[in-house]
Amino acid sequence: MALVKCVDCGHMVSDQAATCPVCGKLPRNGGGTGTQTEGKPKNPILSWPTRTLLGVVLGVVFFVIVFRWVGSGQAGSAARRALRGPEVVCDEELVVEANGAQMRGLTLPSARPLLVEATALKNADKGFNVYVMEMKDWEAFSQGARFRYFMALSAPKVTRFRRVATLPEGSYAVVVQNSENFLKAMAVRLKVVADPAE
Repeated sequence: MALVKCVDCGHMVSDQAATCPVCGKLPRNGGGTGTQTEGKPKNPILSWPTRTLLGVVLGVVFFVIVFRWVGSGQAGSAARRALRGPEVVCDEELVVEANGAQMRGLTLPSARPLLVEATALKNADKGFNVYVMEMKDWEAFSQGARFRYFMALSAPKVTRFRRVATLPEGSYAVVVQNSENFLKAMAVRLKVVADPAE
């Protein structure tokens, strides 16, 4: 005599019992043996090819909805920047004349983080000034008048400079000024990147 599991309630039942003493059900395999038989599973409502096709269609619909949502508004601009990646605005060696300045302009269509990096290459051991300002302030700067600049992306008398800050939509000038060397031109490597990866 052996114990087997009742197929209805799961309790252990003698293989000689005609019915389960707990639930009173007859064994499904007929007869009084009470042994459990593995039957064929029920047919699913949808076959596997139909389920697969349905999954693919729902996945495509989901991604279309997500990309349309992401493509609109502020969430969209952040997602587009993330997908687009860093945009190098300027990466070049500037020769700045004695007591002069070099400017590189850029326009931001929306608020974006900006990396400004400047490194002394030649005749810049006394340092140089770096300014990021609106284009209207560049005109004042170049005429020797008062000007405003973004302190987060500017510094005086540096030989190496690297900063990141977010600027609002607008047109900007990145300026490297040779204010400390009155006799020689200096060489400075300037790199400006919109939406840096950092």
